[in-house]
Amino acid sequence: MNKPLKICFYYLVIFMIFFISELNAQSDSDTTGTSGITFFGYPYLFYTPETNLAFGAGGMMYFRTAKQSDLNLSNILLSGYYTINNQYNLTLSPELYFAHNRYIVRGEFSFGKFLDKFYGYGSNAKKISNPDYFTQDFGINLNFQADVSEKFEIGAIYDFLYTSIIDKKSNPFLLNESVLGSNGGISSGLGIKFVWDSRNYVYLPTSGGYYMFSVVYYVKALGSDYEFNNYLLDLRRYFKITEGHIVTVQLYGNFTGGNPPFYEVPRLGGSVTMRGYYEGRYRDRYFVTAQAEYKTWLVKKWKLGVVVFGGLGDVAYNFRDFILRGFKYSYGLGVRYIFDKKERLTVRADFAFGKNTSGVYFAIQEAF
Repeated sequence: MNKPLKICFYYLVIFMIFFISELNAQSDSDTTGTSGITFFGYPYLFYTPETNLAFGAGGMMYFRTAKQSDLNLSNILLSGYYTINNQYNLTLSPELYFAHNRYIVRGEFSFGKFLDKFYGYGSNAKKISNPDYFTQDFGINLNFQADVSEKFEIGAIYDFLYTSIIDKKSNPFLLNESVLGSNGGISSGLGIKFVWDSRNYVYLPTSGGYYMFSVVYYVKALGSDYEFNNYLLDLRRYFKITEGHIVTVQLYGNFTGGNPPFYEVPRLGGSVTMRGYYEGRYRDRYFVTAQAEYKTWLVKKWKLGVVVFGGLGDVAYNFRDFILRGFKYSYGLGVRYIFDKKERLTVRADFAFGKNTSGVYFAIQEAF
């Protein structure tokens, strides 16, 4: 583990101890009922391969949109951070349930400046000495889902992203404009999604499954500078081994067709899939991963748990280019704290490793 990562590890451990002791005093009652609003705020410090050392604050407001005991908990998450290498991000993410969960509205509104990296395409993209570039993004993603039956849902998607490459620095791929999107632009698309959801809980499920497929078409008629398609497959299954012991498995795929800009091409890594890798260190038109988590609770009174996770994944230009022996690996250990036991809401810190890489991640709600 390199020196910056060690420092952040120690800070996170100290922070989590303080965080847990504070929340223990504040949320033992878990009083969220069928009405009313509860607010949960937090500062945070984290290190990831994408951001370096970052600090910020966030808050979650959670509530029910009607006095219905079977209605899932709605929430609105607001968070922002600033990093030591001059990055920032502000995100607003509502998730709202209506009419006995028959209708669901999800959204994400984000604005930020990012120091990103681009090494070219492919599973074997080589390290280069100057992969950095600065981008400024404004994004909107809206989802509306409606029940067809008790477990089957169909939804509509609108996705918008305005990207400005504000500083190409010395990145050779962007300076010679050899890749599509090297000057930024607008992606605007409409799509559809299909969901089969048999989980026993929306947050921290212990049984059942979540199976989702979506496709979004980006076309110039919607104001997009690029015409391409994005396909997403997310298959999850939850198993309760014994009381307090849960195993989760996931198969995830992201595929693109047409002519996407380089920053819309599927990426390996990040805080959700293949943790430990810089998000975008490897990217190409097809990305697949399989991962699993084992979760157990150490001290029920404190609602504190640990997670062990691992995964395999890779990118390729098309399916026939995937080679199993070339897949990357990811593994790690995480800490979980249930800050609202009744609603099963968690905060997580994950320490992840891959081949010659590592990362620390802090977030509300589970990775999958």
